[in-house]
Amino acid sequence: MSKMNNEYAIALSRHRDGFNREAALRYLQQWPCAIALSLVLERMNDHVPEIRNLALQICWGYIDAGKVADILACTKQWMALRQKTRLSHERVLSAIADLLAEPKNRAALIDAFHAGRGPAARHLLAWVMGKEGNCIGLREGLSHSDFTVRLCSLAAIPHTSVDAVLELVVSALRDESSAVQKQALILVMKSNADDEQKRIWLLPLLFSASRGVREMTRWYLGQLSVDVRLQYRNALDQGVFSATELESLLCEAERDGIAEALPLARLHVGHSRARIRKAALQLLIKHAPAEQEEWLKLVWRDASLKLKRYFVEQIGTHILVTAEAGYEMAMAAWQRDEDGLALSLTWKLGLWRSVGLMLELAQDERKQAVALGILRSWDTPTGLKYANPYAADREFIRRLLGKSEVLALVKTMPYLSRDLHHFKMWPE
Repeated sequence: MSKMNNEYAIALSRHRDGFNREAALRYLQQWPCAIALSLVLERMNDHVPEIRNLALQICWGYIDAGKVADILACTKQWMALRQKTRLSHERVLSAIADLLAEPKNRAALIDAFHAGRGPAARHLLAWVMGKEGNCIGLREGLSHSDFTVRLCSLAAIPHTSVDAVLELVVSALRDESSAVQKQALILVMKSNADDEQKRIWLLPLLFSASRGVREMTRWYLGQLSVDVRLQYRNALDQGVFSATELESLLCEAERDGIAEALPLARLHVGHSRARIRKAALQLLIKHAPAEQEEWLKLVWRDASLKLKRYFVEQIGTHILVTAEAGYEMAMAAWQRDEDGLALSLTWKLGLWRSVGLMLELAQDERKQAVALGILRSWDTPTGLKYANPYAADREFIRRLLGKSEVLALVKTMPYLSRDLHHFKMWPE
């Protein structure tokens, strides 16, 4: 044969018969390549000592021959060896680390490291950072495309007393991943840099896109005697903001109740980015209560369904509206055919107010089927029997039942009619 028969080798190397597994290893020994090595590594933890020893002998052959490309192609299999408990493989793993640490193999290791992702890349990181010093390994780790690798690079640093290492840690404060930024924040605060330098490094993070990073930065700046509210107030005078800065400024102004930010919010309620519109509207609704109705109407006209869902969730907890205003919002949502939002708004009205809305909506031919379906879900033996209405709801239902078409509809639902009689809402 001119090349290895992969299917034959795989089948034999995993055969239940130890003699066949041993024969497979001897066959694989004749065709040194990455696939062969990966199959040999599987047998490094075989329960038969002779097979383990043969597999180890073959592995040493790859190491002694300096077959770096094949070794790096089997990173996942080398990783698996650390999880085996039958015997220790530290000696062979240490030999691989020494081989990869040689200057002539450095480029191949770095290429494999940057090409990998996830667990494989994180495993190679230990070899990249191993004996080359924190600074060199950290630079490679922080330039990896996988944020988990960048995070592990920072977590592997025992200290930041070396200036070159601290410089790289400070550069990680600008990383696109909030997890990496947080780890860099911790390391910066643990460093020997003076407080004034730490303030300079941390202040830009007050405008991070991540709320978690901003929270952490606020806490650390508080330890450094910085008035964070004053920093946000002063930032309002800047005038020109990036999208990230604008969103974070509006969010933090809403949190701190900075009234000076209201004009900025009014200016950006029509921003092209939904996240910025949301931050502006949230600030205005919370801190300009006299204009709340106007801004909520703008919310329901917004093109972003996600934004509207967010504000629906806020109603009743962080946003308080009157029963009449809530009723109008729910009815308007039904009329706009936004049934999902409308249903969420309806449940926030309270049970009997929701009944009234469905009775009124049932008069609309377009929404009649939906309304009747919801009403019939209440037309059961237990139904609304134990739902004691508020006085305002009782009067509201009475007024609705004063309409002949509504009364005629309710009469087709015996249990609902019974409950209306029971709570004295039936018209005289």
